[in-house]
Amino acid sequence: MLRQKYQEQFFRSAQIKNIQKDTEELFYLFEDIMEEVKHQERKLATIEESIEESVENINNTEIQINELKELKNNNLLKNIYGAIIGGGIGSIVVMYNPYIAIGTIIGGTIMGGLITKLL
Repeated sequence: MLRQKYQEQFFRSAQIKNIQKDTEELFYLFEDIMEEVKHQERKLATIEESIEESVENINNTEIQINELKELKNNNLLKNIYGAIIGGGIGSIVVMYNPYIAIGTIIGGTIMGGLITKLL
């Protein structure tokens, strides 16, 4: 009977040691997982910052595109006005001398374009 109790106690002691060992291994496993989570958290923060910068760059690009479209439309209108002014100057010359009218229309268009650029 004493031998049996000794064996049971020895068996329990071995089980306790196994539980302690398993607990220790589990502790180190959780530490490793925690380190990996921290590492991933830093990566996610970097990705988040990159996304925010990209969104800001896209918004700025959209604003610049709209400004360029507006500038292009304004330049187109100025060129149309210049052509109208040049055409008007050229048509006056046609009444006096039809041979130089074509050159005058072209020159008037250029001059009208220069005038509208000053506006």
